[in-house]
Amino acid sequence: MNLLEEWYFHTPDVNLSFWKDIFDVRLCLLQRLCFCLSEIPSKDEASIWKMKCMAKSTYITTQMYLAKMYLLQGFSEECLNQLNHIKTSIMDVQILQLYMESILLAVKQHYKDKAKVKSLLDKASHFLKLKRQNLTNNKEEIMFIIYGKMISTLQIENDVAKNAFLQPYHNITGWSIGWIFCGKYFQNIYTTRNEKRALALAMECFVKACRYKNGSDNKELLSRILWIISYEDSSLSLSNTFISNGGEDIPISCWLPWIPQLLTTILRTSTCNLSFLLHAIGNKYPNSLFFLLHIFLKKIASKPKKRKLVKCFKQILSDLKIKYPGLCRSLKNISNEFLILSWNIHPDVHNILKKIESEICDILFQSVTKQTDVDIVSKITDVFLKRFSNMEEIRDENVEFIVKFIHR
Repeated sequence: MNLLEEWYFHTPDVNLSFWKDIFDVRLCLLQRLCFCLSEIPSKDEASIWKMKCMAKSTYITTQMYLAKMYLLQGFSEECLNQLNHIKTSIMDVQILQLYMESILLAVKQHYKDKAKVKSLLDKASHFLKLKRQNLTNNKEEIMFIIYGKMISTLQIENDVAKNAFLQPYHNITGWSIGWIFCGKYFQNIYTTRNEKRALALAMECFVKACRYKNGSDNKELLSRILWIISYEDSSLSLSNTFISNGGEDIPISCWLPWIPQLLTTILRTSTCNLSFLLHAIGNKYPNSLFFLLHIFLKKIASKPKKRKLVKCFKQILSDLKIKYPGLCRSLKNISNEFLILSWNIHPDVHNILKKIESEICDILFQSVTKQTDVDIVSKITDVFLKRFSNMEEIRDENVEFIVKFIHR
């Protein structure tokens, strides 16, 4: 038993080729030991069972270290063959990592041979398909992370990548990392090869990732989605891809920081396909949408090419005024007052006030509608402090008054 533990915990993994003979001898002895333990009758079954388990674990560990030695020596295919012979009921993350590193090394060694690269990828897919049956839930996610990295590194053809990524991920609900890898891969295909079809595939992946990801962590994904939709030459199909893959299921609150970018994207695409997002934001957060939509409408009102969008924006504003008449009147009055204010105060102050007007209206609206119990005075003061903290050096009576007011 002590010898088994010594082999298990102190198996060498140094870069020395002569260790292969030692590994071969150990594997042969361990295989024989497992057989003998199964055949020998014993009254102490617990001890025999413990020794047998230790022998099997040591056998698998020794196989894994032999594969690692092959990899260190640069023998990628020998490493792959060794890993394929490992039989275990639970897939080890180290085995997966070794396998993928071997695949990547083999591809580098044979990158000019497309048939060889395709064969390696097919073998990897087959290997992962078999090993998936032996994975626990938490290991399955790690497997797809590794596989995603491999596909991204290989930069293989779209159809192969789509099969490698999309088919397995359709079976994983509530997991977004794989979809993010997939989306970034297709986005990179577009930027490097200008293949427009890849944009729709990237959109599909990012939308699915948003659906499975915590809403507060969607910042990067939403920026990528808006970037993709903004390509006017294929805007209609991309917008439809966004809708058909569950774009409507992304929580509306996630879009609040992105309203300006969303409006800009809609202006670039010249279609109203995403107007449902503006309607949804307006229904739940009218104060967040009103100012920006009002400003955008003024910008495009006189442009003939934007006639369809003008009509769309006017309809959204009209719906807001019907549903929230008092609020919209107040917001419009605030907007008019800001216009008058701009003639009398320092430009820096006016710009900051314009930036925080939406934030302040959000706080007031949440308080009035009982969405939050936060002290609105302290919250508004925090907004002022944050925005004006870097303006203490400006010599202007308006700035000095506000800075003194928020610091008193």
